[in-house]
Amino acid sequence: RSLLAALESLVMAGLAWPAEQPTPPVLIPLPARFTRLEGSFVLGPKTVIRVAKPEAGTAQILADAIARSTGIKARVRTESKPALRNGTILLSLNTARVSLGEEGYTLGVTPKGARITAAKSAGLFYGMQTLRQLLPLGPVQGQTEYQLACVSVEDTPRFGWRGYLLDSSRHFITKTNILDLLDALAMAKLNVFQWHLVDRSEERRVGKECRS
Repeated sequence: RSLLAALESLVMAGLAWPAEQPTPPVLIPLPARFTRLEGSFVLGPKTVIRVAKPEAGTAQILADAIARSTGIKARVRTESKPALRNGTILLSLNTARVSLGEEGYTLGVTPKGARITAAKSAGLFYGMQTLRQLLPLGPVQGQTEYQLACVSVEDTPRFGWRGYLLDSSRHFITKTNILDLLDALAMAKLNVFQWHLVDRSEERRVGKECRS
């Protein structure tokens, strides 16, 4: 559990606190290209997340994260051709952006709204995780609007394999801790989870046979 707490502290260390002017964010891992822009985007009760239907799951993960961090229940609106409008968050795929690869993305936050663009679904997911890092750590009682720092981000991973090993063979770890860990790993953009469950060779052999 101490390891999980340390990882979450590392990821959360750079998040923007709710304030009149958002704190310049420290994004983890540092994107390939990152520019802090002037102004802020106001996240409020009327904020809508616009997305094409195939990527609605990623949009819902973002909506749930916004609810946990701010108490704001942003609506997810699926559209055949989603477009950025004032006060909205847009998630869109653009297959022409081949330079972004499988996991790359761009994120633009302006006073009018936020746009995440990727060539593939994985990139859209990781762009959403970067936007999560602009959210406050938790809701402030009585506050209904939050300002997110305006940024311009373009990112592609340096390494294709970004893994984490969890050894549960000697220590009991609760389901809640596992789920929290996976969420923290996703925010840190790790893409491989290796789970060491048993040490006995015969049990490992049975597990291999089951997988085959």
